[in-house]
Amino acid sequence: MGLGLGARLARLAHLARLARLARRVRPHCPRARRHPSVGSVLVYHHTSGVQLPVTLPVTFHTRSGWTEFTPRFYGQPSTLSRIMSSGTAQPLSPVEAAKRDAAYAAIDRHVRPDMQMVGIGSGSTIVYGVQRIAAKTQAGDLGPHIKYVPTSFQAKKLITQHGLPLGSLDEGLRLDVTIDGCDEADEELTLIKGGGGCLAQEKVVAHFSREFVVIADYRKRSPRLGTAWAYVPIEVLPLAYVPVKMIIEERLGGSAVLRMAQAKAGPVVTDNSNFILDWHFRDSKVFEGGPETTDRVKWSLVNQQLLAIPGLVETGIFINMARQAYFGQADGSVQELAAKPV
Repeated sequence: MGLGLGARLARLAHLARLARLARRVRPHCPRARRHPSVGSVLVYHHTSGVQLPVTLPVTFHTRSGWTEFTPRFYGQPSTLSRIMSSGTAQPLSPVEAAKRDAAYAAIDRHVRPDMQMVGIGSGSTIVYGVQRIAAKTQAGDLGPHIKYVPTSFQAKKLITQHGLPLGSLDEGLRLDVTIDGCDEADEELTLIKGGGGCLAQEKVVAHFSREFVVIADYRKRSPRLGTAWAYVPIEVLPLAYVPVKMIIEERLGGSAVLRMAQAKAGPVVTDNSNFILDWHFRDSKVFEGGPETTDRVKWSLVNQQLLAIPGLVETGIFINMARQAYFGQADGSVQELAAKPV
């Protein structure tokens, strides 16, 4: 038996109150189920921890001031159990909020509707960037024609889970921009990357982009590279990791440690089926004289020495690549940093 007019109006009024939680309400996604009597809406709630389009079911009830529902995320089944009817959600930690703010700033300023190919980095910060891209695409602010090139298996899953088109370097197009995180960045935007083990593919995608933009929280910015991060990830061929380790320690000092997996027996294996050596450089020649002497020139020389070793695939030292960086701050602001010309 159908609902009466009064009940329908009451439910529509309740939907309208939920819509005020968001800055933008758009029609319901056709891939999700519609309620036969009322239907559902999408809420883009940018000011809370809800960063994805949320499909709200029609049947609502309130208890103690809370509106309970189970939302459906695009391609990413997740459950957000509650959003307060006052318009606030479970707050993000200062670090996570800083990551989100940096990612949003970079996406809003560097991913444009007229672009064709965008590189998507790896790590925890880029998750917020992909969420922002998905929301802007659903809102019509970014065209569905834009393809997104992943730098890792994680990045590929993020792209597909959010319903975005996959691209690849096989298409022969130079990427318009690549957005990626970092483990540490100095004032010249020399970077250490590879804490997540994706450094080789990240460097390739960034190199073949017209613009490389870094996003990070406030902990990742340092006056000199190596003051906050203690090692350089290095991707090596499995058959060569022992001699590569010995050569690094002999020529440069420090210690090169094979990275071991946390949830499996044995070493970490990259997307390229290689191993990772983490070169701890604090006691190496690069740090002679203290961190204040480790400028871009010294890091460049060290990078060249490492790349000259047979069996070493790539290093996590990124020099003269990033052109702009956004660092989210604990107070909610975002600091911008442009690379200095060389």
